[in-house]
Amino acid sequence: MPYIYYTKKGEERWYEGYTNINGKRKSKSFETKEEAIAWKIPLREAAAKKRAKEKAKIKKSKTPEQRRKENLEKCGNKSQTEATATIKFCELLKDKYDFLQVRDGAHNDLALQFKSKKSNKYYALQIKSCSKRIKNKRKLKDGSPGNNKSYANFGGVNKYPNSILVCILLEPFTIWIFHGNQFINHSKTLNDYEKYKTDFENGLIYNEEKNINHLDKLEEYLTCIDKDGRDKYAQKEIEFWDSQLRTSAYIEHKANQLYQQHMNKRFERRKIGELENQHHDLIEDNKKIQEKVCRVRNKESGFQVGITKSGGKTLTNSSIHVPYEKKDFDILRVYVLNTFDKDNKLSFKRENYNIGYDQNDEKYVNAIRDIDSWKLFGYFEFPMEILIKKDVIYTESSKGKKGIKIHLPKDIIQSLGLKLPCEDSKFTSGWTREYFKKIY
Repeated sequence: MPYIYYTKKGEERWYEGYTNINGKRKSKSFETKEEAIAWKIPLREAAAKKRAKEKAKIKKSKTPEQRRKENLEKCGNKSQTEATATIKFCELLKDKYDFLQVRDGAHNDLALQFKSKKSNKYYALQIKSCSKRIKNKRKLKDGSPGNNKSYANFGGVNKYPNSILVCILLEPFTIWIFHGNQFINHSKTLNDYEKYKTDFENGLIYNEEKNINHLDKLEEYLTCIDKDGRDKYAQKEIEFWDSQLRTSAYIEHKANQLYQQHMNKRFERRKIGELENQHHDLIEDNKKIQEKVCRVRNKESGFQVGITKSGGKTLTNSSIHVPYEKKDFDILRVYVLNTFDKDNKLSFKRENYNIGYDQNDEKYVNAIRDIDSWKLFGYFEFPMEILIKKDVIYTESSKGKKGIKIHLPKDIIQSLGLKLPCEDSKFTSGWTREYFKKIY
């Protein structure tokens, strides 16, 4: 805001100033407050645009690896932060509660039950975490700097109506516990800055530094009754929480279940605090397995399977995907699912669902019902060595691939009465046939 000063004659005048891109201070006096503001704002905006342009130029000159390293130093490794926070939270409450890690990619992170009330049902917890407080760099509406207070910041808090929301700050170690439904109409971000201070006061708090501990009220918090006389938060079997996935992830989950049943194996749950979103889905016999589900494409032979991982973001913050590397997994397992057409004939043509997670969405419910009817025809298992040999994996000598075609063995295709691909000089994916294992 501009401020008043007085001339030698005692006349009231308005003084305004700003710092330009070169760090020089510019100032001027005016007869009215409105004139002062009108002079300042365009100049500040021009300086801000110039600074943003310089910043973008510097960012563009750096490699993706350099930008990633800087972001890790600035914001920390989010997956590692959440894993550390989860471990500390469970350790703090282990005497009264049992915890299970929910399947990677599911809508919730942890399942909780009381040690004193053993059953096969659990409450669902969503963990949000940050490593340390960040300084406020927000400006006031007139463009002037705000206060310099720091705050704990948590993102994506407004989509968990049936979960217990646990926000954890590592330094100093602090926990806030809320009912997820109180933030459904909230913005995506929650922090203990002035604007949301009352929100934080409504939760259960544990503050190691200030010796505050409300966690003895957690059981009462979980078992409270809503206005209709029902439990505010329902308990569900762990299998239910595991299956709360967006549709594309649910298809892979269903394929894995069918495979486990066929092999008479049990799903190996991740350990508490194990890193999420790694480049392998599970470990079998000390080997890292990456799971995928293939699909058919119209007017194309064989099956198509995408094999990419997240590669960070572009300069414009768009997500990018890149081929896998040697260290990411040991075996690529690709499931082949089948359905039956209206004449009860086996078919590999399935609906290509891509519906975001929403239990209340009729389209989602119908999609899940259809997916549950699919069968596991078989699966491919490609060792890392053959994928490297075929230039599928990114190495020093190969750019890798983001997708490959795979084919069933000839005898299986002929027994099903399917059309064989034309094996001319352009047919380069016949090698995939020997890695198929039939189940159906």
